[in-house]
Amino acid sequence: MNSALPNDPVILLVHGAWHGSWCWELLAPELAALGWRVESVGLPSASAGPGSTAGMYDDARVVRAKPAGLDGPVTVLAHSYVGLPVTEAGAAPNVSRLVYLSASQLDEGDSLSGLSGGTLPTGETGTLPAHEDARHHL
Repeated sequence: MNSALPNDPVILLVHGAWHGSWCWELLAPELAALGWRVESVGLPSASAGPGSTAGMYDDARVVRAKPAGLDGPVTVLAHSYVGLPVTEAGAAPNVSRLVYLSASQLDEGDSLSGLSGGTLPTGETGTLPAHEDARHHL
């Protein structure tokens, strides 16, 4: 039973690359049962179709805007890739903390490709190819 009230703390779940809000379907009810108001946000880069140019900066804008519409203190939980753009959410006045779950957290001037010692792929999308069914790779 969810006993969360409108001004109770909110946990904003932000999925990683190749995922959607569906990846929180088992965790969200558990958090709600503990009294959290649970919200999630979909990323433009993850829902982009072929030929789309949605990327990290688009994701950052969405992640930064979402807390503004939420009452109460907001904890943002970032999974995987989204550790990069989710740092923008920390600028929202009602965000009390950022949690990086198996997520990248870079220092100013660092890049994901630089830390991995590789280079990002080039081509039509400029991103890594999506898994056929990401649910099997959780």
